[in-house]
Amino acid sequence: ELPIEFTRYIHRIGRTARAGNSGNCVTLCDINEMFVLLNLYLDLFIFLFKYKNKIYLKEKIRRTVKRY
Repeated sequence: ELPIEFTRYIHRIGRTARAGNSGNCVTLCDINEMFVLLNLYLDLFIFLFKYKNKIYLKEKIRRTVKRY
């Protein structure tokens, strides 16, 4: 059963890696849960995109400030 909330899905995936170790996660679903899974992956993509851009912008600002 897939969690509908993005944060619960991330928490569940995070349990595959403990104490600094790496881990793999496989999500299985039937055709009835396909849209739930697609929505979770869309939320994950949006989250990672925002996080990556936030880091990029912070780094760009830091480099710009160092120049002056």
